[in-house]
Amino acid sequence: MIVYEPFSPLAAPPPPVARQPRARRHRWPDRHRRLALTPGAPRRGRPKPHHFDLTVAADRHADHDYLGPAVLDLPGAEYRVLATLAGHTDPIDGRYHWYGRLDPAEAVALPEPARASAFLVLPGRAPAAASLTERDPWGNLRVTGIGAPPFALAT
Repeated sequence: MIVYEPFSPLAAPPPPVARQPRARRHRWPDRHRRLALTPGAPRRGRPKPHHFDLTVAADRHADHDYLGPAVLDLPGAEYRVLATLAGHTDPIDGRYHWYGRLDPAEAVALPEPARASAFLVLPGRAPAAASLTERDPWGNLRVTGIGAPPFALAT
């Protein structure tokens, strides 16, 4: 019976592997150190504060497009409110979506959000159709709308 032994002590050793010569490390000449000290060579200055913008987006852009008085016109009632509104053009449908919060301007409680048609009227502007979507924990109403906003858009 023959026993197969792949690593038999009688087997010939494998041939030696030729080693590649070790790559030499590239050494930069000392010239790069002397360039900064060469008379007449341009010097790189230190960064100036005006080279950097150290603000955040909240400092550069207002949180809202309109903040001021408004009238919430519901069927059978009108409420004076303080409106905080913003909006953007939706890239998918291409229409302007505006939204915001309505705080009661007087001690009167705002109505519950309903599916009834509502209009938001800002001073000197045309009424805009709006939806009252929800009430926040502070008693304010969230308002949304699609289309022409009740506030003037910055151009």
